[in-house]
Amino acid sequence: MKIVHLSILICTAIIILFADEQGFAWMRGKVSLLDPRRMRWLHRLMWTGLAGMIVTGLIQFLPAYEYYLAEPTFIMKMCFVGILVFNGILIGRLQHIATERPFASLSTAEKMPLLASGAISTIGWVSAALIGYFLI
Repeated sequence: MKIVHLSILICTAIIILFADEQGFAWMRGKVSLLDPRRMRWLHRLMWTGLAGMIVTGLIQFLPAYEYYLAEPTFIMKMCFVGILVFNGILIGRLQHIATERPFASLSTAEKMPLLASGAISTIGWVSAALIGYFLI
């Protein structure tokens, strides 16, 4: 099951890198608006990847739940997974902005949630993956 879990992580990471590249192009003004269908599709694929990671993680967790619940690193990883879930909801609510308005036209107050959610996503995915590596 670890192979499936890691395979889903790799596939999801590729999707995230592609979505981030799109977002960076929008932020730099190389693209004025992002394609709404592509953004919805990428967001769904990321949710699918996160859900797959949670399901395969749960399958690995159940046989040794007492061990994992006593591991502070596991609890920390689950905190990052929870952050990723909430941030995914936030990104879903914010992504329409990039399909309707150029980044340069946004006020600082409008840019901050977008930048914060991007940073939270990066920190969450990298942290959960690194902590998971040490749990193996």
